[in-house]
Amino acid sequence: MSIDDVTKKEEALLRKSICPDCGYDKFREGPCGGASVNVMCANDKCKARFNICGPFTPQRLEYGSMRKTEEQAEKDAAATANQFDRFDIIDFD
Repeated sequence: MSIDDVTKKEEALLRKSICPDCGYDKFREGPCGGASVNVMCANDKCKARFNICGPFTPQRLEYGSMRKTEEQAEKDAAATANQFDRFDIIDFD
């Protein structure tokens, strides 16, 4: 198991109790000691794991199975935005 620091974006989501990999808003508490606690995303399809230690930057213990690369997330967002290009703009005046 490798340990990676999370990005600022991921940290902000974790501080709001939102999984940065799948967006689920519940975690299961795992082993803890001192000010540190390990948590796992409660979404059974994801199960991303993190170490949270008070004011310090959370660390990623394991990537969730639903995690998208940043490139894939941008492509998905662009595809969603492009879905609306096919509709005509209607002026109600």
